[in-house]
Amino acid sequence: MSYPLVSVIIPVYQAENFVTECIRSVQAQNYPELEIILVDDGSTDCSGQMCEESAVADPRIRVLHQNNKGSGAARNAGIKEATGKYLLFLDADDKLDDPSAICSLAVQAEREQADIVIGTYRRWKANGEKVKCCSNLEKENPEDREFNVPAKLKELIEKKDFGRYAMPNGDMPVCFLSTNDITGGNSGSPVLNENGELIGCAFDGNWESLSGDINFDNNLQRCINLDIRYVLFILEKLGNCGHLINEMTIVE
Repeated sequence: MSYPLVSVIIPVYQAENFVTECIRSVQAQNYPELEIILVDDGSTDCSGQMCEESAVADPRIRVLHQNNKGSGAARNAGIKEATGKYLLFLDADDKLDDPSAICSLAVQAEREQADIVIGTYRRWKANGEKVKCCSNLEKENPEDREFNVPAKLKELIEKKDFGRYAMPNGDMPVCFLSTNDITGGNSGSPVLNENGELIGCAFDGNWESLSGDINFDNNLQRCINLDIRYVLFILEKLGNCGHLINEMTIVE
């Protein structure tokens, strides 16, 4: 098997308590083709120096320094320097807890010719205590209102009670990628297929997809969309809005 280069991009800001463990977890990966790009985003602690020391010891590591612009700008700076076929993003307070993590993701990407491959994760508190998940919903967190799942929705998901909106294998489609253009402020705009049928709602685009950006690249543009089947499932099953469903012409 040939191993395409994977560029691991890590924005670093005020992370002297975490960044060494993060870097070591990447260095410990058993995947043979890695470049590690550390972007020091104007740290005033020892983070930048720690990154430089890691680069001296490992030729796979490159360090970029910039004035503080935020993690998004730091990732974009890393992207510009990356030479890998695939990009992997870590935050400086993240770590890879399995030495085969990158290999598993890269093999899956090659096998499926996928644009994006997503792995699972674990959450830990600062004291090392593992945050327990209350269900099989990976991101559920009752302490965070953005990730506090309503009991009824959780029950529907756990029972796979998706009604007619499920795919043939029983799974519930939530989102999909498309290659259409998107501009800033278009979240929620309708996404239509070639027949003029509503298939989803635009949610966001990758950095290269924003048509107002000078770095727009038609080969890279992707739009992240909410699948209309999930919207209809929420309306009917969670919201009890059957009267709205009855007013629609739903193509199955």
